Amino acid sequence: MMDLQVGITVRLRETGELMRLLAVESVYDSSRRPGKQGVCVETAFMRPLAGGGRERDAPVELVEGVCDHQKPLEEHEDGKRCPGCGALIYPRGRHEAT
Repeated sequence: MMDLQVGITVRLRETGELMRLLAVESVYDSSRRPGKQGVCVETAFMRPLAGGGRERDAPVELVEGVCDHQKPLEEHEDGKRCPGCGALIYPRGRHEAT
C-alpha cells in the first residue's frame, strides 16, 4: 500500500471512488462512542479528481493510496490523464477560454 501523502490519488475503499488527498489530520470525534470520552481519529480530507463534486473526509483506514502521478500526463480526448492509474486530472474544456 502506498503511503498517504498530500497530493496523491486515493481510493475510498467503501465506494471505489478516486479522489485527490488534501490533508491528513487528527480530528476529535465524540460521536463514535456516545456517552464516553471522545477519541482522536486520523482523518483524510479529499476532493474529486476532476469535474467537480463533493469534498469528503474519512478515517484513514478507509482510504488507500493508488498513484502519485509522477509520470508525465498523457493527452486524451477528454483531457490529461495519468498513464499510471488512468485518472482524469485535467478535463478538456473545463478551464479553456471560449
